[in-house]
Parts: sequence; structure tokens; C-alpha cells
Amino acid sequence: MNYITPESKHTKLAGRALTLSVVSLVSALVCTVFVPFILSPIAIILSHISKGRLKNKHIAAQAATMIAIFALFLNCVIIGWSVYRFNTDSRVKSYVNQTFRQLYGMNVEEYTDQLLKDMGISILLPEQ
Repeated sequence: MNYITPESKHTKLAGRALTLSVVSLVSALVCTVFVPFILSPIAIILSHISKGRLKNKHIAAQAATMIAIFALFLNCVIIGWSVYRFNTDSRVKSYVNQTFRQLYGMNVEEYTDQLLKDMGISILLPEQ
């Protein structure tokens, strides 16, 4: 395969991927749930596209891939930890229920049941 020399378009695309991955990491650190799930895959795709016909990836593209993967991992850990705390810590559950009552007039379980009922979704749960 004939490799080419890096051009400005490869560098610019790698820089854009790096920017998106850093924004994704910052979003994961401030606990915005959906932004890292959107920006990280885009950053990974852009970093791979930036290689083009180069022999090796640009250093910014390599960094973008690593940061985007770390942002996805961190976001999943934060979401998992939040769900775990909600299900195991009564103080967290009561705080969330109190906030839901102030905002929606019902607790989380009632809100979820109403949302599922409005959407026509039925979930069969084992009896407790």
C-alpha cells in the first residue's frame, strides 16, 4: 500500500476528534449522562477516519481514542454507582423521592409506573 505524508486535513480531523473526546470526558466528570454516549463514539470514528492512508495514526487521534474510551468507561461507572446507591442507600432514595414529589407530585416508583402505563409498556416482575 502506498502511504502518504500527513496533510492538514488529517491533523485537523485528529484535532476535532481530540476536542470531542475531551468534551466527552469533561461531561462525564460533571455527570451529564447522555453527552459522553454521543460524543465518545463520534470522537472514536473521527480519530479512525483521520488516519486515512497514513502509515500510523496521528498522535492526537491516538489520544482522542484513548480519552473517548476512558470517558465512556467513566460514564458507565458513574451511572452504575448511582443506580447502586439509589437501590441500597435509603437516604439517597428518600432524597430522590422528595425531589420527585416536589417536581412531579409523585415518587420515583409512581412516576415510573405512570410513564410505563402512558407508553403502553408492561413489565412482568417477580412477586416479592
